[in-house]
Amino acid sequence: MLLTGGEMTNDTRLTQLWEAVEAERIEEEQFYAGFMEAKTLKEKAETGYAWYPIQFTSSQHTINDYLR
Repeated sequence: MLLTGGEMTNDTRLTQLWEAVEAERIEEEQFYAGFMEAKTLKEKAETGYAWYPIQFTSSQHTINDYLR
């Protein structure tokens, strides 16, 4: 239930925001899962959702850890 104006407390506002963000996260997670199931590995690579094929030629670990 949405409250407006002076009726809304900070706790109520935060609860509503939390519920809205959680609903959006669930929706996006479902969309992404369906989207990824429908694509082939080649399509995922072409659209940038997967790196394939990938080959590591060397690795060097430092303070910032990176791969070459």
